[in-house]
Amino acid sequence: MIGEYAQINGALIIGRSNNTDWILEAMNPHGIITSRQENFAIKNVRFYNFDWGNTAALGTCSHCFHDAATDEGARTITTQGFYFDDATVPRRIRYQTPFKAIFKDLDGTLTGLGANSWATFYYRSHLWDGECYYNSTLADVYEGVICGNNVELRTLKFSTYTPSGLFDGMGLKVLQYDDSIISPMNETEKEAYIVDRSNYGSFNWKYKPSKNWA
Repeated sequence: MIGEYAQINGALIIGRSNNTDWILEAMNPHGIITSRQENFAIKNVRFYNFDWGNTAALGTCSHCFHDAATDEGARTITTQGFYFDDATVPRRIRYQTPFKAIFKDLDGTLTGLGANSWATFYYRSHLWDGECYYNSTLADVYEGVICGNNVELRTLKFSTYTPSGLFDGMGLKVLQYDDSIISPMNETEKEAYIVDRSNYGSFNWKYKPSKNWA
């Protein structure tokens, strides 16, 4: 695929074997933790035995484990040729700080929604009827939404705002405001929709690299 750089291709990832020890049992590892750069690809990988604690086949954003990490996230990772042993890999993705990674599934073996489908962390603004899905089962397996190929997920960043300091530290609130949502509402219903905080996604502000939201 054009645009790929670093990649993992043709790997067998085993969470634990019969000779596991207490140190591993006390941890919650991931089989693969993705890059904090664009164009990282994972292909032809088989996952087994991630069936304890909060372990998962995939984690996100290497070395972004703390909110003070410099990366703003929202990186896109391409995947294909995955196999998960359903009996021993109940959790496919567990996102890490800053909880914004985007997976593009080229063949549907990650999401089960077919070629060119998507997975990303759950924010209320990501949930669209008939396009991106989320329920208790998906929360356990993917920790987020999965979307079919009738949509595309893209990174959007706001940075270097002025006046400096006015919005420092504040989350960026995002509300679904398409005509199909707003038009059927009367003024009272629209006002109630706008003030209801449960309708918003909130994306964390990052001091580095350039005071931004992604």
